[in-house]
Amino acid sequence: MKVAAFIQDKFQSFGITVSEAETLEMSINGGIDLNADLTAENMKAVSVAIAGFIPSLLLRPQSVSEGGFSMSFNAQSLKDFYSSECARLGIENLLSGVRDASDCW
Repeated sequence: MKVAAFIQDKFQSFGITVSEAETLEMSINGGIDLNADLTAENMKAVSVAIAGFIPSLLLRPQSVSEGGFSMSFNAQSLKDFYSSECARLGIENLLSGVRDASDCW
């Protein structure tokens, strides 16, 4: 499996479609080759690139509906995945100090 396909599939499992531009952004920021085969040697770099991109995905609307078509994703499951990946990979969890303040309004 190619790195690009793995990234697409990983996000698709959360109901999220990432664009080619977003995949390229992960590649550039993570220093990974999208056309390379996914291997044990490059798996950590790919995982770090994916985890590093998740905070920007959480800025998206959680659901979109137009003309009878709707799409949504579970933001909490993505946050949980992100937190576990940060712990597993030993990277900073940028969301650890962020809390939902909607009940304060």
